[in-house]
Amino acid sequence: MKINSSCSLALIGAALLVVAGCDNAGRIQAGTGTPVSGLRINDTAVVEGDTGMAQMRFYVTVPTPVAEDISFDYATSDGSAIAGEDYVAVTGSGTIPAGARHTTLVVDVIGDDDSQVAFGGNEADEFFTLTLSNVSANVASVALDSASGTIENDEGFVPYTAAVVTVAPDFSSGAHSLILNDGGMLSALNDLAPTHSDLNIAVAGQKAYRIERFDGANVAKFDRDDDIASPEWQYSVRDPGDSAAQTNPRTLVVASSGKAYLTRYEKNTAWIVNPAASRFAQFKLGELDLSAYADADGIVEMAAAVIGAGRLFIALQRLDRDVFFAPDNTAYIAVFDIETDQEIDTGRDPTLLGIPLAIRNPNNDLVVMAAENALYVQGVGDFFAASSGGVERIDLDTYTSRVVVDDDAAGSAHGKTSALAIASPNKGYLVGYAGFGDTTLFTFDPGSGAVGLPVAAALTGIDIADISIGPGGNLWVSDASNATVHVLDTATDVVIGSVVTNLNPQQIEFFTAP
Repeated sequence: MKINSSCSLALIGAALLVVAGCDNAGRIQAGTGTPVSGLRINDTAVVEGDTGMAQMRFYVTVPTPVAEDISFDYATSDGSAIAGEDYVAVTGSGTIPAGARHTTLVVDVIGDDDSQVAFGGNEADEFFTLTLSNVSANVASVALDSASGTIENDEGFVPYTAAVVTVAPDFSSGAHSLILNDGGMLSALNDLAPTHSDLNIAVAGQKAYRIERFDGANVAKFDRDDDIASPEWQYSVRDPGDSAAQTNPRTLVVASSGKAYLTRYEKNTAWIVNPAASRFAQFKLGELDLSAYADADGIVEMAAAVIGAGRLFIALQRLDRDVFFAPDNTAYIAVFDIETDQEIDTGRDPTLLGIPLAIRNPNNDLVVMAAENALYVQGVGDFFAASSGGVERIDLDTYTSRVVVDDDAAGSAHGKTSALAIASPNKGYLVGYAGFGDTTLFTFDPGSGAVGLPVAAALTGIDIADISIGPGGNLWVSDASNATVHVLDTATDVVIGSVVTNLNPQQIEFFTAP
């Protein structure tokens, strides 16, 4: 299970500061500067629908905030899609305002029921082009001045491979994308169900569950093969009388078609829920009480969770909120039997049932390796001081653990471990964090813990928000510096495909249904 969270922010002077329980705090900062290089407009797509209009959003972006307005003209032109029949042509002028990193251009797509075209077939996907011109002089270079808008036919089945949480460069908004890997050819359907940027996502079978955190405190269920831009349901996960920020859901892990577990960062109870519920009254089935793990500030900070070997594993950060969420306390893994929902006594602690960790701040990744009967835990340690993070391996027979990768206080060569993926018992990947927007992909040996050299120059010194092993055994990489997902061959460590997601990808999860 991959958990990458956005943050609640406050603007003080010229800097952005994290103000509410953000375990990825070090990834947020502000910047300015002109002239700016690398202005681009990214490809996008939308499902056409049978009637009415659907909005296709194009994002014009620059890598860093600008000190003065950037202006440009834009116009559409036909490809296989025809203006007036398939979409509404637009021309106009646009602006990226001073202090921002992007602006949005909208084109209306005309709904069309194509299920009964000649010979009983379905209409193919269609596209048009949106082109920028007359870009203002404070732009030193333009990386991409035209983008393709794909109108996805919605009459046929499309077996999308992955669901991806995406956020705007300035964290002002978010959405999700679906990525299709068709024999190595990647394509993306972007900007689905736009909302705010505090998002996580979970996937089971052909269903995706998008979690709105601080500003929403709800879970929405989407079907990959049906109306992929509109939820089947959306349910609140607040306790009575609570605000959204007093709940802050983090992740959902599915045990069966009628049972799942939801962690809530600001609460000491995880919810047991029914993902097949047809109304809200059926949704909540029960709770798991984790209050025994509360530290002096009273909150356990439950974060990542994963199911494996008939058990639910929940990472408890136990951060010190009196010292700006510092990882000053021992973190734990709480273990529950998913048949009885009873916590398992691991025998590792004289007073608590769970597994105490040597690493701190387990914020993103828990990986169960069935072949080894082992659980790997990633901890980032302290974003703002000498690290106490790394990778820890837990034997699921004995619950004993050992640190595999140690981000020691002296400072490891790879930096702080901010994400983890395991390809095999002898090959894994980790993301080394050096500072905001400065992360690098490394290989490591899960057995010995030896960390290798950076994998590729293109995956060095950028903002890698998430990594995950896909259904074909390849590594998928969220490149949040370039609004792109890359796919890496784990045998050769060569990038074999990339696809633009318009907004910056934060978290990748994979569908398992055919």
